[in-house]
Amino acid sequence: MARKKALTLLLSDEDMALLRSLAEAKDLPKSGVIKQAIRFYAAITNRIQAGEEILVRKKSEEGKERLESMYLT
Repeated sequence: MARKKALTLLLSDEDMALLRSLAEAKDLPKSGVIKQAIRFYAAITNRIQAGEEILVRKKSEEGKERLESMYLT
């Protein structure tokens, strides 16, 4: 089993509220949300670094679809 390490994280009130909201919506502990976010960020970063483009398909109220590119800096 991998050795675990502790981390202290200071968040603004706004970020903590967002973390709590996500944890409640996903029925996860806050640490679970953070772990998922790290893995998701790493996966997206790796794909972008490999030359792939991340697109989000968005539907308008009129039913029209629009693609938006996502970039990480």
